[in-house]
Amino acid sequence: MNQASVVPIHMGTLRRLTLSLPYFRDWSVPELKAIEPCCRSVVASAPTTLLKLSGVEPFVYFLIRGEVELLDANGERRVLRAGDLDAGFPIASQRPSPLQVSALPGAEL
Repeated sequence: MNQASVVPIHMGTLRRLTLSLPYFRDWSVPELKAIEPCCRSVVASAPTTLLKLSGVEPFVYFLIRGEVELLDANGERRVLRAGDLDAGFPIASQRPSPLQVSALPGAEL
């Protein structure tokens, strides 16, 4: 991931970001504090592959801002945009990944 900046997310920011994501709707502050040390913000400055098709990377991504491109094994492409109904849930969370996921420039995850 050489075309992206990665920085830790602190509790205040984590709480603010998760309020807009349906996946975290019923999470308590202690639950968020438990995951805080593992959370990072990724901002893509150029197209950046986050997950490879059939990859087993141990990361989970949530789209906060911008767009990601999803490519399946059949070569079908889809662009997922922040605000789309399914953007509030983990992107390609199955392992091995059924999709290649690439952050488009300006995307924040």
